[in-house]
Order: sequence, then structure tokens, then C-alpha cells
Amino acid sequence: MSADPNPYSVGDSANNHTIAEAPRTFWGSFFVVVRVGFVSIVWMIVYFFVAAFVIGFLTGIYTAVRYSVGNPPANPSPWFSIAWMFAPQVIGLIGLVLGLLGRLPGTRR
Repeated sequence: MSADPNPYSVGDSANNHTIAEAPRTFWGSFFVVVRVGFVSIVWMIVYFFVAAFVIGFLTGIYTAVRYSVGNPPANPSPWFSIAWMFAPQVIGLIGLVLGLLGRLPGTRR
């Protein structure tokens, strides 16, 4: 064993030093808010398009399977169509909220 202190030790004898963070200035805080807002909007767009892609892909598989067995799908009800249309938008808003709360990469303060 080496006589050097273990940098991974967490006990009382660890002799770890904490680095004090300087308080943010007005502009530093402003840029953090702008960065978090911008990255949250990027996440919202990603969530929207991924959700739209997945829903479209699953709809295509469903339609192809129904046509392949000779039983074409019936026209969906208006409520189903509205839910299908709003699903990517709601999922995009979920991505925006998660980003603003700092739960997604790049949005942590």
C-alpha cells in the first residue's frame, strides 16, 4: 500500500477539499436562463418529431397488416384522429417542461 492519501476515500480522514463556487452575476444568471430555455426548446422539437415518427410508423404497420389480411381498416372516428394529431404536440410539451425543470441533458443549472 502506498503512503499517499487515497483520493477516492470518503471517510473522516479523506481530507477532501471543496471548491467554493463564486456567486453568479446578473449576466451569468441571464445566460443560464437563456441556455436552459434554448436547449429546452430543442428538446421539445426532438420529442415532437420522434413522437410523430413513431406514431406514423406504427400507423403504417397497422394499415399494412390490415390490408395484407384482406380486411382494410375502417375510417377512424374523429376523436381518434384528434388524439392522434395532438399526441406529438403533448409529448413535445412534456419535453419542454422536463427541460425547463432541468431533467434533460443540457438543461441542468
